[in-house]
Amino acid sequence: MKGRIVLLFAAFVFLVFTTCKTRIANTKPDTPDAGKIMVDKTLSVVNIPVEIPVPALEKEINRQFESLIYEDVSYDKPEKDDLMIRIWKTRAIKIQAYNEYIKYDVPVKIWASYRWKACEACPKIEKSTEFNMLVSFASKMMLNTDWTFKTQTVPAGFTFESKPKIDFGLASIPITSIVEPIVKEQLAEVTKEIDSEVAINFNFSKEIDSVWRALHKPRLIDSTYNTWLRVQPKEAFVSPVRGNNERIVVTAGFKGLFEVLIGRKPDIVQINPLPLLKTVESHEKDFSFSIESFVDFESASRIACMHLKDTVLELTAHKRIKIDNIRFYGSGNKVFTQVDVSGSLKGSVYFMGTPAYDKIKSLIYFTDFDFDIKSRNALVKSADWLLHGPLKNKIEKEFNYSAADDLKMAQTSVAELLKGYNFDNIFILKGTLDSLDIKDIIVQEDGLRVVINSKGKAQIKFTSLAF
Repeated sequence: MKGRIVLLFAAFVFLVFTTCKTRIANTKPDTPDAGKIMVDKTLSVVNIPVEIPVPALEKEINRQFESLIYEDVSYDKPEKDDLMIRIWKTRAIKIQAYNEYIKYDVPVKIWASYRWKACEACPKIEKSTEFNMLVSFASKMMLNTDWTFKTQTVPAGFTFESKPKIDFGLASIPITSIVEPIVKEQLAEVTKEIDSEVAINFNFSKEIDSVWRALHKPRLIDSTYNTWLRVQPKEAFVSPVRGNNERIVVTAGFKGLFEVLIGRKPDIVQINPLPLLKTVESHEKDFSFSIESFVDFESASRIACMHLKDTVLELTAHKRIKIDNIRFYGSGNKVFTQVDVSGSLKGSVYFMGTPAYDKIKSLIYFTDFDFDIKSRNALVKSADWLLHGPLKNKIEKEFNYSAADDLKMAQTSVAELLKGYNFDNIFILKGTLDSLDIKDIIVQEDGLRVVINSKGKAQIKFTSLAF
């Protein structure tokens, strides 16, 4: 009899145990295909004012034309003109600049020899003369699409400092009226020489190409936060050359993506060839950085477990569950939360939600956070009491992530960068930061990529282009 009572009691306990403890079937969500995530990133415009001091240009041109400027020592080549001519510089060339034009005042000595025959049967007569002149040229300055410097030079008048004449022994005959048209014709040839020398000696393409390639290389800008600068230049432009008597300014620039990346060193982006130069009348002045930080789900899961693991929730008078583990992961544009529980319910339930940003509170949180459809359907059948309990609120609250520190760190890094970042002694980047805020939250399988957009003004000053 006693044995029967024990057996009945054991059967009762087993019945109670099995009826109070429910197992939930595998309810892992059917996650969407993540695919390739495309992020709309803001391109920035950086102005590059290249200043050429007029005294430096004047010095360089005088160096290029030290003495002999032009010579034609054949009566017959390149064509038969019965004229030989040499032109020397006698003093320093003086330069004046106005907008895109340069005026050169060139003091010269001209030697000319002329050959002529009075008739077919007459002997050839050769006579030479020397005289001094102040010759002026005007050049229009331009940059070609291939980044080469170009001038279009035309004669701008001349005056005689000493009159040309031919010595016939007993008398000297002024020949100014004869020489003037000849000089005008020869000066047209000199302008070609000037344009040729400028094209050879003032070529930006090599320097710009080296800068273009160097821009693609990621740079460590803050070792404390392990912050990197990566630039992806896209296109280049230039405004018309402007000058005055002090300096000539060529304002070039480029449009590209500036990224400040936090974490490991980013990969080098594909280096595209230096693009053709576009001419624009005015430049955009606003500038923006795209800054990226990463909130990894492994760390978020670990923190959530620290706060909620082993937490027991009293759901009804006779139902309770214990949280055994929490794991976050992403797919598509959703974040999924796997919660392993025991007690009145044994198994895993899944939540999903879309991350969003509260600008006022600087808080990343979930919108539409709720049980995944497969978990909801399973619980409706076997444990609907869990659908209305505090578990959802506990998990949702735990994932709230304050981005205030990330924003502060990003602001500190960008502000420090804009104080004057020296880029391999090629140029210095300087500017001001006007605003900074989160623009996008991108869900990845292992975490959230937080895209922070900053706006301000910046320009580049070259340190290696000297003339």
